[in-house]
Order: sequence, then structure tokens, then C-alpha cells
Amino acid sequence: MRKPSNLFRKSNRLIIWGFVFVLTLSLVSFVMGLHMTAKRSQRTINKSLPGGNYSIVYHGITRSMLPKFFFYPSIKGRQRMGSQSAQITMIAYLNPMTKASRDFQSKILPLIKRDFIDKGVIAYYPKNLITKSDLTNNAKNVLYAAWLECAGETAPEKYWLLYNKIFKTLPNNASLLIKELNISPSSFDRCMGKESFNTINQDVYEVEEFGINIAPTVYIGIKGKANSIIRGTPSYSYIKRVIKFVETRIGE
Repeated sequence: MRKPSNLFRKSNRLIIWGFVFVLTLSLVSFVMGLHMTAKRSQRTINKSLPGGNYSIVYHGITRSMLPKFFFYPSIKGRQRMGSQSAQITMIAYLNPMTKASRDFQSKILPLIKRDFIDKGVIAYYPKNLITKSDLTNNAKNVLYAAWLECAGETAPEKYWLLYNKIFKTLPNNASLLIKELNISPSSFDRCMGKESFNTINQDVYEVEEFGINIAPTVYIGIKGKANSIIRGTPSYSYIKRVIKFVETRIGE
């Protein structure tokens, strides 16, 4: 039997590569189409809370539109505790109105800071666990998130002081806090009067897309990706085991 000619083999390779190219192009078009759909379905939810009027932009892409592995929490431009060069990232969705979040902030985080953050092992990123229902009901955690974004913009060196104050005292008035922390009232008020809050927009989107409904929910991963997820408040020993597990995966 005659062997296939070189021309025949080359034709087969061209057909295979052509198929791969078309498949890749189709996948890229599909993802771009979803992005455009999300942009077109973007809607603004107007809110008014004590301390400033603002609007929340919610991107209406649904969890069913793409597999979950396409998504991971964004840490770009977010407040960070620890070294930017740390390989391991910890992203915590907290709601100061819940006792579990306050316990995590006051009891667990100081231990993580002592053992991992201060040693350059972990970079810690706080996020707001805010749902669409929180927006609809003008929940207090939305107001706190707005205060924190404005503190980060107008006096970033005071961000963690305000963050700790919120979790410790659940304050009702921003004016007293910014005076105590020596934050410029005019700059803070100007920020609170803006139309949209980027961190709130992003966190509402992620909470809805990832189905986060327990505070705290903590993502521990490598540079924000390949995350192990902890829901609720486990023991510190369990958190350390997860961190050690993630460390073994660095470089894979």
C-alpha cells in the first residue's frame, strides 16, 4: 500500500490548524460578546445615604453565562496590607454589621498580620460584602464602604485607622471620625458627592457573580488567582493549614 504523500499530510495539518484557529476565534468572539452584553445591560442604581448622594453601577452579566473558573476577585488598585511582592494573596469579603466579620477583623486578622503579612508572605486585600439587597435597603455597610473609598482617595495613610474604627465602633457620623483622624473635611465631602464609587461597584458585581452570601468569605491564592475559598469563620489553625497548602503550589 502506498504511503500518504507529503502533500496529503500537509493538507491534513492545515485542516487541523484551521479548525483550531476557527475554534479559538469563536471562543474569543463569544467572550467579547458577553463583555459587550454586560456593557449594554449596565444599569445605575441611585442611592442616597447620610453623608452623600451617589450611584452604584451594576454590571448585569450573570453567573450562568460563563464557567466560574473564568472569574476571580480583582485586586488591581485595591487597598493592600503587606508587601506588593508577596506571592500569596488573601482577599476577605467582610460586612462590619456582622459579628463574624468583626471577630475576624479583631481576632483572626491580627494573628495573620503577625505571622504572615508582616513577614512579607501574604498581601491582604479587604473587600466589601455588599449585596443588591443591601443597596436597595440603604444598608449601613454600603455607607461604610463609601467612607472607606473616600478615605483611601483623600488620605490613604489613614485608611486602616478608619477601617479599624468602623469595625470596632460601628459609627453613625463620618464628621466626627474624619475630624478625629485629621482627614480634610472638604476633600472627604467632595469625594462623597461623586456619582459612582468604584470599589462598591466592583464588590457588588463580584458578590453577585460568585454567589458570596456568608461573611466572612476569604480567598487565599497566588497573586489573586488559583484561590482556595474559606466561608465563615474557621479556627486560625485551619487558616494556617490553607496558607501552607497554597505555599506548596507556588511555582506549579
